[in-house]
Amino acid sequence: MYERCRALLCAGRGEAGLARYWAARAITRAEECGDGWDRLEALRARGMAALLDQDPAAGATDLRSVYEHTEREGVREPGAFPVAPELVEALVELGAIDEAAAVTETLHRRAEAQEHPWGRATARRCRALLRLTADPYAGADAAAQSQAAEELAAMGFAFDQARCLLSLGRSQRRAKQWGAARRSLEAAAVGFDRLASGGWARRSRDELARVGGRAPGAPGALTVTEQRVVELAAAGMSNKEIARTLSIAVHTAEVHLSRAYAKLGVRSRTQLAARRGRPNDRPARSGCQVSGGQIRASLTCGSAATDQPRRHGDLPGIGHHRPLAARERTSTGEQIGPFRTGILQLDLDPQAACNGGSAGVLRGHTYYVA
Repeated sequence: MYERCRALLCAGRGEAGLARYWAARAITRAEECGDGWDRLEALRARGMAALLDQDPAAGATDLRSVYEHTEREGVREPGAFPVAPELVEALVELGAIDEAAAVTETLHRRAEAQEHPWGRATARRCRALLRLTADPYAGADAAAQSQAAEELAAMGFAFDQARCLLSLGRSQRRAKQWGAARRSLEAAAVGFDRLASGGWARRSRDELARVGGRAPGAPGALTVTEQRVVELAAAGMSNKEIARTLSIAVHTAEVHLSRAYAKLGVRSRTQLAARRGRPNDRPARSGCQVSGGQIRASLTCGSAATDQPRRHGDLPGIGHHRPLAARERTSTGEQIGPFRTGILQLDLDPQAACNGGSAGVLRGHTYYVA
């Protein structure tokens, strides 16, 4: 039960790497003990983490497993395993509209039969998403999804409200309804901030950075998207990684970066990092896997500022909250480097790495250990 609860908590906080780690532990223990409930909830947490990582195929696989199990076993209460809205979102992203519609209608039918408040609001949320996918300019459906968000908030489901607004904002952005998209995404980000859900708040702001239609700024000022691209480039990300983070084409990332260079009067990432006053040898990608009872965290580090070896203790992000209470070893001994594409690996005791506080190995530019 502990592992399952940690997986769900991390998924809600937007800590995708930790959610996957705890879900894997929960699934292993559930299979050993024959605890089907923990296994299903861990799959739900892992599916949410996949959606946060913009991997709808992986999300649909886990979420569909939960949904099909509940259908097969006759679990009819919509809130017992509340997987429907995430599953519908994943299926819509994959273009599996018929399957998404079937899940939505089943939820609607059962919610009405049981007079289930959460189920009713969530069914309206899913229906609106499907209709907006078919017709992005349907104002009535956007209003229906906004109303569903308000209903969920009134019932105390603040996370569901913010998720609903994020989904709505994405649909509005794709329809080039800039003002409406901006309002929805800003509200989603604020909602996630209030819940200390940093990963989902960042996802909302990444979507917000892609909203067009803003009034021209001062001559030479960076646009919102250029600013975000600059931040990611200064943190050491490649153009491909920037494109994936912002859900844009690699060429588009290159264009934004080129324009930002011209505006800032720089010609390289080295100059960019110096201009911004930040080190650009910060971790650009992180991952987390279980190996032999330990967590192995691998961070790809890029340094355009120097080719000199750096001791791993000098790298930013390590022991961000307090020194690591675990063994450390690098993939190249006491030092890693010289690196532009060096790999730092840490073998961490799971309890030292993941228990307590806002802990663990997070996707993004730094990682945190409790």
